[in-house]
Amino acid sequence: MKILVTGAGGVVGSYLARELAREHNVVGTIHNTIPKGVEIIDKLWKIDLSMDMLPEQTFDVIIHVAALLYGNTEDLVRNNITATQRLIDYALRTKTKRFIYISTVSVYGQVEGELEESTQKKCDESYGLTKLIAENLVVESNIEEKLIIRLPRMLSEDMKLDIEHSGMCKMIKQLLDDADVVCDIPFELYNNYMHVSQLHKFVERQLYRKNWEKMCETVNLGATQNITMYEILDALKKGMDSNAKILTKAKTERTMCARVNVKKAVQMGLEVIDEVAMLERFAENLTKRR
Repeated sequence: MKILVTGAGGVVGSYLARELAREHNVVGTIHNTIPKGVEIIDKLWKIDLSMDMLPEQTFDVIIHVAALLYGNTEDLVRNNITATQRLIDYALRTKTKRFIYISTVSVYGQVEGELEESTQKKCDESYGLTKLIAENLVVESNIEEKLIIRLPRMLSEDMKLDIEHSGMCKMIKQLLDDADVVCDIPFELYNNYMHVSQLHKFVERQLYRKNWEKMCETVNLGATQNITMYEILDALKKGMDSNAKILTKAKTERTMCARVNVKKAVQMGLEVIDEVAMLERFAENLTKRR
C-alpha cells in the first residue's frame, strides 16, 4: 500500500512510519525533527501542514498523526484544526479514500469512571478541545472511509520524559534516576497507557480490514489489562533495576480517566498482551538507550 503518515518526526508518527515502511510504500511529513531510522521511509516531506501545499499524489490511506500537544491557543488551533482541515481537503482532492485520524482520550476531559467511546465529553483545556473539533471535521467530511483512534499515554523508548504535565513521565524519570517515587493511587486499577508497538500492530490490522466501505468509526485504545498503579511502577522498577523506593500515599479524591474500556478495540484486533512483561521490557530498553 502507498501510505502518507503525518507527524513522522514525532515519537508516535516516526515509529509508525518506520514500521509500516517495512511492508508498505510510506511517505512521511515532518515539520522540524528528522526521525531516527529515516532511511527505511521512502520519502520525507518537510512541510507545515497548516499552510504549505502538499505534492499532489494519491495514497491508499492517509494516517494523520501530526499534532501540537502544548502551546498557546492560536498555535493549537492552527496545528490541530487548520492542518486537519487542509489534510481532509487534500485527501478529497487526490481521491484518497481511506483516512485514519490519530486522536487522544484527552477529548473526554476530566471524567470519572471507565472511558467508553460513547462517554460524554467534558473537556475544557485547549489541546483536547482542538483534537475534538478536528475529530468532528473528519466525521463530517466526505472522505469515504475514516477511522478515528483515540490514544492513551503512549510509551516509547524515544519518549520525552521532561513533559511537566505528565505524571507518568515524571515517575518514569524518577525511577531512572533512582529517586523515590510517591504513588498516591497505589491500588487503583489503571490502563490509560500503551506501547507504540501495540499501536502499530493495531493500525496494520485496520489496513487489511475488508469492511471499510462507507465506514466512519471511532475506537479507544489502552492497555488490555487493568493492573494497579503500584504494579505498573513495580514492573518499571524491575525492568530498570532501579534502586528507587515506591512510596504509597492515600488520596482522597478519585482519579480521573484512569481506565479505558478497550473491548471494542480488542474486537477490532487489538492484541491482548501481558502488560507487566511489556512494562518490564520497555523499562529495560529505556535504560539501555539512556
